[in-house]
Amino acid sequence: MGMSDEDAQHHATFVHEGERRFIYAARRDGARGLVLLPEGAAEARRAPTKSELMCPVPGCPSPELTTVDRSRAGRRDGYRHLAKGVDHGAERMHHVLAKGLLARWARWAMPGATAIEEHPSNDARERIADVMVRLPDGAQFALEVQYSALSVEAWRERHESYRRDDIVDVWLFGHTGEQSRWRGGVMHLNATQREIAASGAPVLWINPLTEEVAYATSTAWSSGRATILAQEEGQLRVVPLTQWRLLEDGMFTRELVELRDTTVAHLAREAAASARRAADEAARQALRDQIVGARERDHEAWLASSERAAAMAALGEWPTWLAGEDPVGVRVSGERWRWFLWSEVIRPIAKDEHVRSTDLLADLLTRFGDAVGGVTPDAPGGPLRAAVIAMLNAMRRPSLVSRHEQKRFGVKHFWFTRGSVREPLTPGQRSEVTRRASEREARLAGGSGSTTSSADYRRGPGAFTGSSRRLLSGMPPVPSISRGPGPGERACARCGLPVATFLVEQGLLTHPVCSR
Repeated sequence: MGMSDEDAQHHATFVHEGERRFIYAARRDGARGLVLLPEGAAEARRAPTKSELMCPVPGCPSPELTTVDRSRAGRRDGYRHLAKGVDHGAERMHHVLAKGLLARWARWAMPGATAIEEHPSNDARERIADVMVRLPDGAQFALEVQYSALSVEAWRERHESYRRDDIVDVWLFGHTGEQSRWRGGVMHLNATQREIAASGAPVLWINPLTEEVAYATSTAWSSGRATILAQEEGQLRVVPLTQWRLLEDGMFTRELVELRDTTVAHLAREAAASARRAADEAARQALRDQIVGARERDHEAWLASSERAAAMAALGEWPTWLAGEDPVGVRVSGERWRWFLWSEVIRPIAKDEHVRSTDLLADLLTRFGDAVGGVTPDAPGGPLRAAVIAMLNAMRRPSLVSRHEQKRFGVKHFWFTRGSVREPLTPGQRSEVTRRASEREARLAGGSGSTTSSADYRRGPGAFTGSSRRLLSGMPPVPSISRGPGPGERACARCGLPVATFLVEQGLLTHPVCSR
C-alpha cells in the first residue's frame, strides 16, 4: 500500500539528521534533568542560559552556551556553544538530547514517576540505564537510546540482565546513523532489531529534535488482511512523544496496543498453520518410509523366491528392460511386477496386437491390489504408468514390442504393439548365434564355392562383404571378421549382426534367414 506525499515528507523529516543545534541544556549546579528551551524564548532566556546552563555532553571542553533566535528563518530556537568550532558529532548529541527528552517525558506522562538519567540497574551497578523510570506502584523501566551499533549478543546480555532485576527494558533506536536503515519509504530492520521483534517487543526509533517516536508496520494476508509488526521491512508510523505511555510490558500508543494484539493473533495462526503443515509432512514422510520399507521387504522375498529362480533360468541374466526406477507409492518389488507383466500379460499376446498401458495397469491392480499405489481402472496414471511406458520403450530393443507414432491435428500420439520376437535370447544363446555366424562366414570366405555369404543377405542387396567382392573379381579371398551394428544400424535379435535399413523400415527387426 502506498502512502501520501504528506506522510512521505513526514517520514523523510523524521529520519533526516536534522539541525545540529540543540534544545536541551544541563544545569551548572549539577541538578538532574535537562532544561528545555521553549519555542520563541531565545531572547528572554539568553542571559540565564549563559549564567545557569551548560552543554549537556559530559566532558565538553567549552560547555558555555547561549541561545539562537531563529524565528525569522522560520525555524526553531535553540542553544549553541559560545566557543566556535565545538562539534560533538550528531549521533552523540542526539543521544544526549534523547535521554533528556525521555526523562522529561516520563515524569510528565506517568504522574508520580521518577525518571533519572544514567542510573544503575542494581546495587552492583551491573547495568547503567540511559533513563531509569520508577512508577508509584514500584514498576521499573530502563529506557535505552541506541544510536551506535549493537550486536545481537550484546542486546541479549543486557536484556536478560534487566529482566533478572524485574526491569522492563525499552529500546529506542536513533533516527539516523547506524540504527536507521530507511530506504525508499521503508524502514528495514537489522539483525538486532529483528531479535527484539522476535521477543514480542515493538521496534522503536526516536528523533529528539522533532520529539517523535516511530515504529514500522507491514501488512500480511492471513484469513483476511492483518497489519502486523516486526517484519523485515515496513512503513514508518511517526507519532508525537506525547501520545506514548509506559505499560506493563513496554512503551506503547493506543494504536500500537491494537496492532500488537493483531500481531499476536496473526503469529498464533501462522504458528498453528505451520505446526499443521509440519505434522502433515511428517505423516507423509512416515507413509513414504513405510512404503519404501514394504517394497524393500518384498524385493528381498522376491530375490529368494522360486519364481525369480525360474525367470533367471530362462533369461540367463536379469535384462535391463525388466529393471528401472521404483515408482512412488508402490509396495511391490519392481522386478516382481515387471516380470508379471512380461511373463503373464505381454508374452501371450499375438504379434502386432496392441499393448495398452491402461490394460497393463488394470492387470497390475487385479494382481497386486492397492500394493501398486493409488491406481484405479478409471483413472490410471501417475508414476506407475510412466514406469510401465518406460518398460515398454526398453522392450523395443530386443524386438519384444514395437512403438508407433502418428501426428493428429498437430498432436503426437504413440502406441505399442507386440513385437516379432517371442522369447528373448539368453546370453548363452546370443554367444552361440554369433559363434555360428562367424564360423559360417569363415567357411564361405575360405572358398566354399559360394559367390556371396549369408552375411550379405542379412545386410541387404548390394551390401557385399570384402570377401564377396574379392571372389567376384577373381582375387583370392581374405578372411572377414564379423562386426556388430554401426552408427544408425539395428542389431538382429537372433544373430546380433546389422539389419538392413529397408528391412527395419518394413518393421522387421530380425533377418528373414534367422527367423526360419
